[in-house]
Amino acid sequence: MTRTSTLHLLAALTIAVFTRAAAAQSIDALLDAEQWSAAIVQLDRVIARAPTAPALAQRGRAYRELGDYPRARADYDAALARDSTVGGIWLGRAATRLRASDARGAAGDVARARALGFDDPTVDLLDGMVHGELGDDPTAMAAFDRFVARVPAAPTGWYLRGLTHGRAARHDRAIADLTKAITLGMPGPDAYRLRATSHLALGDRSAACADGAVAAERGDADAARLVERHCR
Repeated sequence: MTRTSTLHLLAALTIAVFTRAAAAQSIDALLDAEQWSAAIVQLDRVIARAPTAPALAQRGRAYRELGDYPRARADYDAALARDSTVGGIWLGRAATRLRASDARGAAGDVARARALGFDDPTVDLLDGMVHGELGDDPTAMAAFDRFVARVPAAPTGWYLRGLTHGRAARHDRAIADLTKAITLGMPGPDAYRLRATSHLALGDRSAACADGAVAAERGDADAARLVERHCR
């Protein structure tokens, strides 16, 4: 299991860590519907009149979800220059920096959000992802433990904790957490592929092939190679 799996997951997540106070309801609705480009058009008009920290952070989020990390970073920087006391804006910039492969910078932003008392489970989730990228699995595991304790119904936390267990060759624990993530509806093929890898490491070829087949059917090329190599 590679550390890049964490970034692949982050790319598929929408981390809504911004302040809505100054935004028009229509912009909130566009962001909630993940209509990023349309939200940017509306936010451009708002920011031209009043470049507030909340509006800049919202536009930064929209740019991030479109994969335009330089513009997202610029908006978060501008937002923080106007108001550095909002933990959610620090966390939004952290998510942007992590996607742009700046894990160390992201760690600093998460720490600032936490220091400001931003009490949201997303802090623990992103903290774990950041430290996983930095190779600090014990700190990542502690963060994921806190997240699943607070939000046990969210499959993402179980998935990431399972990924971290697997990376440390704790395959029984990895299988348990990945199974929980799958039961809770974790989308995509990754949980099945990672669980297949752990089953294979424990010598359970039948279970590995069953999971590998599901992941391959969902378009995972690595799982397809696993099936081709071990299940024919």
